[in-house]
Amino acid sequence: MPITVWITTSHTQCGPEDPDAYLFIHVEWSRQKLTHPPHPQYARYALATSPREAEIILFIEPHGRKTADYVTRLLGNALIRDYPEKCFTFDSQPEPTGLLPGVYASLPRRRLNPARYRPGSYLFMPNEVYLRPGTDPESAHPPYLFSFRGSRRSNLIRGALLDAGFEGPEITITETHQWFDHGQEEKDRYGKEIEDSKFVLCPRGIATSSYRMYETMAQGRVPVILSDAWAAPEGVAWGECALWVAEDRIAELPEILRRQEPEWRTLGRRARQEWERRFHPDIALYWTLRSIEEIRLFRGASHDEREWQHRWRSWAVAWENRWTLPQRVAAAARMSRLAKRTKG
Repeated sequence: MPITVWITTSHTQCGPEDPDAYLFIHVEWSRQKLTHPPHPQYARYALATSPREAEIILFIEPHGRKTADYVTRLLGNALIRDYPEKCFTFDSQPEPTGLLPGVYASLPRRRLNPARYRPGSYLFMPNEVYLRPGTDPESAHPPYLFSFRGSRRSNLIRGALLDAGFEGPEITITETHQWFDHGQEEKDRYGKEIEDSKFVLCPRGIATSSYRMYETMAQGRVPVILSDAWAAPEGVAWGECALWVAEDRIAELPEILRRQEPEWRTLGRRARQEWERRFHPDIALYWTLRSIEEIRLFRGASHDEREWQHRWRSWAVAWENRWTLPQRVAAAARMSRLAKRTKG
């Protein structure tokens, strides 16, 4: 028998008229994937007729960073109160709170916990670049060894990359000033630049992960992952489809990538294969549910989720999520300094 899943969100305003209507769309799309499966593997799951009947209750949560009032929202949710052992989340927030167990797209390594949290990919892609895969690596002749197009606003690592002074006709580095507000022309230029590159630099931003990495894989190009803290999704042949470079080796990137250049077609071809197998939006929900199954099996029948809920209002949880007053003041100061660098 299929495993029954109820799909919802804690966002009480969720609906087609809500300012966050994208969340309503994502919840509906996820339900549709179980009602009209886009891939045979979904036969493992079925959409439940009610939360009571469901074996898994999946909360698809808003993308943005959560604040301390998120605890109140969760504790006030009837499903979390009545069925705590069945409740899990998929969350792509940049800095995971770790309140609900489940799958997080930007899980830092320090939060890895097989009985509670699993790293995952994004369920949805905001840029349609994935719909138009680049020319096959076997026949492609990209003019650039590597490229990066992006803003420095989200992380100091991006600023270091933009200020590294890389030069040469086979390198293109472009600073932009949009941040999740790109027009179609900018999106088109971004997609074409990925296609014209053998390797694409994928530095972390606010989040440890990035859409850029998956968009690069979708186009059959090689992502160069610059994110020391990111916990990558398991079961992926990362060593065969991507390059990992430590954040403190940014200055060495041209040398590293020139050494790897003979392998780019093999890596790019495998990147596209792994993306189709694990990260395409048609299949990402399936792998998210498989990860939740693994959490359920790992923690066992004696698990008491209410014990975790009692900790949600603790000072330790507030500190871990940077919700205390001193941490908020320090964060505001960091963002101010970063804004000044950007303007300069």
